[in-house]
Amino acid sequence: LQAIPLSQLVSTLPWVQDLRPIAKDRVIADCYDKTYGRGGFVARQGDPSTSWFGVAEGLLKVTSGDPNGRITTFTAVPACAWVGEGAVIKREARRYDVAAMRPSRVIHVPRATFMWLLESSIEFCRFIIDHLNERVGQFIAMVEVARIKTCTMPHGSRLDPSGARHYSACMMDDALVVIDTRTVAVSR
Repeated sequence: LQAIPLSQLVSTLPWVQDLRPIAKDRVIADCYDKTYGRGGFVARQGDPSTSWFGVAEGLLKVTSGDPNGRITTFTAVPACAWVGEGAVIKREARRYDVAAMRPSRVIHVPRATFMWLLESSIEFCRFIIDHLNERVGQFIAMVEVARIKTCTMPHGSRLDPSGARHYSACMMDDALVVIDTRTVAVSR
């Protein structure tokens, strides 16, 4: 992990490339990264929301536990994906645990920088709207899959190489299927 210097890595992110120079410079200057071993917590339920997380390398999961010790996994967060904006926007404590499923390098955008971008950058706002739309599509697909009696819940997700589409995978009729979360189209 960490073969690429952080400033170089951040400057190549598609949403950063779309920013105006002053915003791009601030993001590059303010971001920091951390590495987490398998099982390491990026954030714990109840933690203050001090940053927005992007996976540079590795894989994260978003989970919640109940008092009986049962764990629910809500989603996996693969490389090039971002998570945690809800708590940052609402200024609330984290509602979920975010943990590394394998060694992971995570980019942190500090809350102050994130909020400044929301208030001053139409380009960033457009990215966040698209990002939230993809997230809603992912959860709609999960509900749709749950309605199909022969399908087990999604157990994986990915972005296409451009980062423009999000897909969830599940088993249906003993076959692996992929669901495009924008259209809820199922392909085998």
